[in-house]
Amino acid sequence: MSHRTPSQLCSSVLLIVQSQQVTGTAHAVRTQYDYLHFTRAILLSLGLLLHGAWFCSDGNDGFKVLFDLIHSFRMESFFLIAGFFSAHTLCRLSPVNFLLRRSERLGIPLLFCGLTLTFLSHLLGHVRRGPPIVMLRESFPLDPGVHLWFLRILLFFVLTLFLLHLVWPGIDRGIKLLRIKPLVFLFALVGIRFFALHLTHLLVSDIWRFSCLPRDLEDAINYVPWLAGGYILFHHGELLGRLIDLVSFNVCNVAAFLLLQPFLERSGTGHHLMQIWQGAYILSICGLLFWFSRRFFSNPHPYVRSLSDASYTIYLLHWPIMALLREFPFSRQAPNFLLFSSLTILTGVSCYGIHMAVVRRSPVWAWLLNGVPMPGGKPWNYLLPLANVLRPYLARKYRQR
Repeated sequence: MSHRTPSQLCSSVLLIVQSQQVTGTAHAVRTQYDYLHFTRAILLSLGLLLHGAWFCSDGNDGFKVLFDLIHSFRMESFFLIAGFFSAHTLCRLSPVNFLLRRSERLGIPLLFCGLTLTFLSHLLGHVRRGPPIVMLRESFPLDPGVHLWFLRILLFFVLTLFLLHLVWPGIDRGIKLLRIKPLVFLFALVGIRFFALHLTHLLVSDIWRFSCLPRDLEDAINYVPWLAGGYILFHHGELLGRLIDLVSFNVCNVAAFLLLQPFLERSGTGHHLMQIWQGAYILSICGLLFWFSRRFFSNPHPYVRSLSDASYTIYLLHWPIMALLREFPFSRQAPNFLLFSSLTILTGVSCYGIHMAVVRRSPVWAWLLNGVPMPGGKPWNYLLPLANVLRPYLARKYRQR
């Protein structure tokens, strides 16, 4: 077996990346899972209401309730859909191509938005001669943004799936051969989620002396059951269909959970019961969202589809725009309801306008903000001449070792 020098490896990787570029934009690619794309857009867009409620929750119980309600299911549902589409992508691409494509889709917006937010926060801090805007400044210089944490978690899951497929190439075939009953899937997901939740509590406790555990690792442990659940749902479509069709059960389960939660949370036993129950509650929320999207948006209107396509841009931009709007003097004296309405509407319109006027029309901005591959393999093809220039230097360093 021949050994490649670092310069040869560098050139090979760049050639692979260039060969995997897809012309066109993301909104040109649609499948029979269009309703799941729309559900994912709903979950991402709920960030507008979530953070708008967060800004207005101080001294207002109504907005705190809205924040807690959205926060109780939103990211778990999102990672369930992420696991589903990860399995869908791995069925069409090799593990290497999956890693390259998803790294570009997630990594480029993470890097660009993180650097932009870092620069913006420090610039505003100097302008105001005070500390930067709350939550726009990173805790560490290399941390690319507080509200972009989910991109880091997704990149970690992409790398994990890539390594898992290298170690166990037949994993998808093995999952398909499993005979999983709906109740088994429900109890397994709820049980693993409960175990993961308490595992993170133990790891950050003083007993285990892991109180400095990175927050991203905590989140990865908490959300990995949902990613795995979505991965299984793709290979067992009957489970997904069953989850969507149980409309009456899902409605009753969600209603009972929300009605009984304030009473059961008052005791230690009730608190643990609610932690177990919350897994089934989130799964029912997913079933209702999937039913609603399939019922009304399986073949969405072009305008609805454009909103769905803009959801990635809306999520990436809404938090800094909302934080900037919050700095205007009118927002400090406005009533909470007026503040909430103005923040969410102005932020949503601004983000959608940026997507339609800039991201959708410019391949460069679509690449920077959405990770959409640029036509012709750009900008990766510009790195090939650079690799050729560096080849003699890398080869000399390799021989010295």
